[in-house]
Amino acid sequence: PRFLWGFHFAIITAITLKTFLKSLRSITSLLFVLFIPSIAVMSLIVFLGRDIRDAKVYYHSTDSVTNRQLGKNYSKVFIEGITTSNRFDAERASSPAEVRKKIEDGDSYFGVNIGHNFSDALYTRYYQQCKAMAGQGDFPSKQLVNDSTIHLAVDGTDVQLVLQGLIAFNDKGKNMLNQFLRDSFNATFDQLARPPVLLKRAVFGSLDWQFSDFIGSAVMTAVLFLNSISLTAMTFVVERKEGLFERVYAAGSSVTDYVLAYSLHSAVILLVQVIILMIIVFAVFGIEMEGSIFLFALIVWLNSMLASGIGLILSGQVADEMGATNVSQLIGMVSAFLCGAMWPLNGQNIVLRWISKIFVIPTWTSGAASAIGSRGLGLGDEPVYVGFVIALSWAIAVYFAAIAFFRAE
Repeated sequence: PRFLWGFHFAIITAITLKTFLKSLRSITSLLFVLFIPSIAVMSLIVFLGRDIRDAKVYYHSTDSVTNRQLGKNYSKVFIEGITTSNRFDAERASSPAEVRKKIEDGDSYFGVNIGHNFSDALYTRYYQQCKAMAGQGDFPSKQLVNDSTIHLAVDGTDVQLVLQGLIAFNDKGKNMLNQFLRDSFNATFDQLARPPVLLKRAVFGSLDWQFSDFIGSAVMTAVLFLNSISLTAMTFVVERKEGLFERVYAAGSSVTDYVLAYSLHSAVILLVQVIILMIIVFAVFGIEMEGSIFLFALIVWLNSMLASGIGLILSGQVADEMGATNVSQLIGMVSAFLCGAMWPLNGQNIVLRWISKIFVIPTWTSGAASAIGSRGLGLGDEPVYVGFVIALSWAIAVYFAAIAFFRAE
């Protein structure tokens, strides 16, 4: 007897067991399938977003102190901060021209030039600044400001390296300036020169940002989406070529039975994938999880199931494994780039942004995963429940579409 919509429990169970047994016959392939997403995300965490270490820096300084009111050479304070930092491998250059040539030749991403009267000019600059603020003189001239400035040259081709380097240089410069102000004026940077805009704390996440924290949520969904499409499309193409479809249909099963049975098989395999990936990402690498781990796993698993349904449709439209691989890679990579996992939606062209919201499903699932993992939001919050509703709606539509495609064949 069949249930509503033509489901047959015995046939569905038999096909599901057949699919599992076929997977278990090649345990090596099964393990590879289960660990593909984990290997991909581990690679991103290990090789991307790490703090820079031992970045080559060439510096040139001719600073000499003549002002007796100064207790030390503050350019040396700055350079010592660089040379003792594990972020930089600092080496002295003979001239500003050599500093520039080292960058042009690709030997360094950073170059530091400090003038011969930097410390004296620094003292004079802040002394005049204080008197001018008290109405007792003029503000420092442009030349004096230039003489009391550390000039930094960079090779801007590696944005992440340069960004982290600039943050580190800024920290060293602020430490030097604080020491100078305490020694010379018994004051601190915050008292004399704090900017009018102050970033106090992050509402979500941390100001000590790590790219790997971002990978822990949004990129995970993008990687699983790509993998699930490829896995399902390849599996079905192979089974069609081997004639398994025809044999199953000859045994009295329907398209609905077969699609549902394979969906149950995919549900288990993808759930194991998600669990393995979450153990590696959150337990092994220590990526932060602010929200519900169960809710996060559910949206990532639903995202993978949706991708598996797209793989079902794709398998009926291509002739061989090469076609399945090419098309699934195209869909997966375009989705990964447009969904906001690699680059924020606000940084995209307005047309691409609307395409991402309408046609690219991982836009919503990765957004929901990021809201749960990074911001600690729950099912009652809009980014989360919208992601669930859209993903579930698309999943139902995709699986019904897959059944319709196979029936039409």
